Amino acid sequence: MSRDKRLFHPSLRLSLVVAICTLLCLIILNWVFGSQNSALFYTAFNWRERVPAKDMVSSSDYFEEIWRKDSVFAGSAYGHESNYLASQNNDLYALVSFDPTQRESLFRLDMLSGEPIWQIPHEHMNARLGVTTLLLNSPHLYIGVRGGKAIDDSLIDAGRIVAITPDTGEFSWSRRIGGARGFSPINISDALIHVAGDFSSHYYVLDALSGEVVFKERKISEEIVGNGIPIVVEGNISYEELGCNFFRAINLELELTLWETALEGCMFQPVTVTDNNLFLLLGEISSRQLVAIDKENGNIAWKQSDVASNIALGDDSIIYFLTSDAELHAVDADSGELLDSIAFSGSGDERQANMLDYHTYPFSVTASENMVVVYFGDSAQLFAFSRINE
Repeated sequence: MSRDKRLFHPSLRLSLVVAICTLLCLIILNWVFGSQNSALFYTAFNWRERVPAKDMVSSSDYFEEIWRKDSVFAGSAYGHESNYLASQNNDLYALVSFDPTQRESLFRLDMLSGEPIWQIPHEHMNARLGVTTLLLNSPHLYIGVRGGKAIDDSLIDAGRIVAITPDTGEFSWSRRIGGARGFSPINISDALIHVAGDFSSHYYVLDALSGEVVFKERKISEEIVGNGIPIVVEGNISYEELGCNFFRAINLELELTLWETALEGCMFQPVTVTDNNLFLLLGEISSRQLVAIDKENGNIAWKQSDVASNIALGDDSIIYFLTSDAELHAVDADSGELLDSIAFSGSGDERQANMLDYHTYPFSVTASENMVVVYFGDSAQLFAFSRINE
């Protein structure tokens, strides 16, 4: 038999067809579901251009810097709901990359030294389209994994909530949210996770321990009291968002509206809760605003404009955030009084040129014990500060 005829022998042609079909199926399955353990489809990644490194340009009577890290990258799937830092005790959890050619991994770091304790590589998070949300609430870390073009309530290529054990980095559970491409925002209260996925037709409540769906309702359902979306539930009181314009408190037992407050913008970060106030971060394309709402009566306790980061609550009822002019603020949670601030500036830059571009880059803050860690996505830097004992 000639060489050309052997190449087109029926058995060889069948084997070739099977091999091609198998490869195509692997590619399609990876595109839909991602690849959990193989780096085959996770190629080198190029981060967007960064601005010059920042440095402190003002001293602080409240904090001292204890370490900093340069070339720390985050935000490959950046959105306004994104958050890349969390902390408890002396542990720092960060969705970052220390390699400029690779996408972010999940790290547990020693908060006092900045040294890594464990790492979950990006490819092991099964996050083909990126991770945008990191939350910490006993007993788990929670990450929000972006989905693809999921339709209505479909689970195919839908975004996921993943629970991770903080001490070991082991995966606890994973739950796809039908139709979700992203999450803005995720809120946790009373051992329940409240999820309103982007493009999802339903609002979900998950058991924070097991990930099981406690219930789901269509976002326009009449069965939800007053058509509000519950954001925080404390006992019989449900604090609910009504579109982008109102926030209110409902007594679930009496089905009675306790108060209703008008908002100036959409909420895009998790609500921060203290004994007295609810802290909402509202945002439009042109501006962001922090609003403190009195839980008792719904009155606006105080406001702060031009907030560039998330809101971090310290263990001593002090909240921390970055402003758009590159200042870290420490504020009394009840009164809104500014306790201290640290100003940052890029090398050789004028202050006005150093405004934080939060439409393009992520900025995150976390606080625990007597420490605060700040991430600047534009200059790819982590700063850690310790509170000075008075």
